[in-house]
Amino acid sequence: MVGNKRIKVAVVALSLGIAALGFQLEASAKTSKKIAPAASTTLLDDQSIKGALANFARLLAAGDAAGLAQLWTEDGEYVDEEGVCTRGRKQIQERFTLVFTQDGKPRVQLAADKIKHLAPTVALVEGVVQRDEEGQTRPGSHFAMVMVKSDSGWLMSSAAERTVVSTSHYDYLRQFDWIIGDWSSSTDAATVHMKAEWLPNKNFILCKYETKKADGTVAVDIQLIGWDPIIEQARSWHFDNAGGFGQGVWSRVNNQWLCDTTGVEGDGSTTKSRNIISLTNADAFTWASVHRSVDGMAVGDAPALQVQRVR
Repeated sequence: MVGNKRIKVAVVALSLGIAALGFQLEASAKTSKKIAPAASTTLLDDQSIKGALANFARLLAAGDAAGLAQLWTEDGEYVDEEGVCTRGRKQIQERFTLVFTQDGKPRVQLAADKIKHLAPTVALVEGVVQRDEEGQTRPGSHFAMVMVKSDSGWLMSSAAERTVVSTSHYDYLRQFDWIIGDWSSSTDAATVHMKAEWLPNKNFILCKYETKKADGTVAVDIQLIGWDPIIEQARSWHFDNAGGFGQGVWSRVNNQWLCDTTGVEGDGSTTKSRNIISLTNADAFTWASVHRSVDGMAVGDAPALQVQRVR
């Protein structure tokens, strides 16, 4: 989590030493005559491991270097992106103290993509460290760690990190995982059903909106959400049933997603608006459109809509 020239906050990724250790443990587990843990036990262990990752992020944001050091085994080690290795709880605590002094208290999320149990008390965990920067969540590094189960819970034995080299924009768009699925919202005037799904390679999310009005007419609109590597923000493109089109730039503030849009209607008029999606929970959000204008003239805000997940 720290480098030589500038203290870096990262969390963990696979170094050659950890990889070798993982392979040795895996080989040992394969040749062991011990019975593999039951599925229910594995599920509980996975939950405990994810809890340890969440605790890491919490202690990092709190600036608790001593608490962070206790997440490692007594002789645990950490290897940063530049290959600098720190061993032992005392040295790890000193390193995090330096992190907080030079860089403040960073806010990150550790998203585990893979948890592989090499033995009943040993697991290899891999994923991405997502950093919260100015309202944006961006991948900062890949991580991997060898964790061991102790009386006090799952602790890191070896941890390292490496810089993200993305082959898919999913590393950036994974923060939109919440939108995948089927959603519905109704008013006296119309009912809207939205289906959001990943396109192959997860470089884009396709959203299809089907609006059924009270008079029985149906309109279908389409939106694509992708990643713009130039501005390093999510961008969307929309195409409506009446021949209009436009685009939007997305940002996040706490539990709200903001999408600033510009568009051209089928009749040639130009539009601007800010759409606000406020996440209530995993199965509900509120949608509102404000600061709307047509051909530069302000129009009223749209009424907020309550949207629920169908499945």
